Amino acid sequence: MIAISTFPVALANEAATAELMADLALLIGAGDVITLSGDLGAGKTAAARALIRYLADDETLEVPSPTFTLAQSYELPSFPLVHADLYRINDASELEEIGLSPLPEDIVALIEWPERAPDALPGDRIDIAFSHRPALGSTARAAEITGHGKGAAKVTRLSCCASSLTRQAISTPGASACPATPRHALTHGCAPMTAASS
Repeated sequence: MIAISTFPVALANEAATAELMADLALLIGAGDVITLSGDLGAGKTAAARALIRYLADDETLEVPSPTFTLAQSYELPSFPLVHADLYRINDASELEEIGLSPLPEDIVALIEWPERAPDALPGDRIDIAFSHRPALGSTARAAEITGHGKGAAKVTRLSCCASSLTRQAISTPGASACPATPRHALTHGCAPMTAASS
């Protein structure tokens, strides 16, 4: 059985979305696939832009939406990343034309509108579904984050640090120790998980 880990998080504004994506950036590496789904204007491209800028360590990096180019490549310091938008994909066979079928193992693939080619997605991935939350404010969003297979462990690590002043996560109560990487724990001031607490 494929492991699955899920948690929802409320995002008060775009800054909170950027913080969530920065947290995620500390946990991913070459070979990871991240999908971003949700209605138009739900925050998919803003989330992708925040992730790419964090990984590039460049807050001014131009990150255009790949709606018309279908895919945009970035040579980031740690690994290459491909940002794809499948909204205009009519058939999964078209993914080969933009270099996403088969998915290269040495890149991070960041895919918007994954529901346009669900059969092409790998079993190991992280799905983030965004939705509007008008009751919480015009800029508020919610995100449902689900890790499948190898992505499940990363989502579990992400959920441990998902509460902050700018967003509130609803997650399973557990130990206060952070099971994330040492860099992640250091960045967030968490107590890294020790062998005794794992």
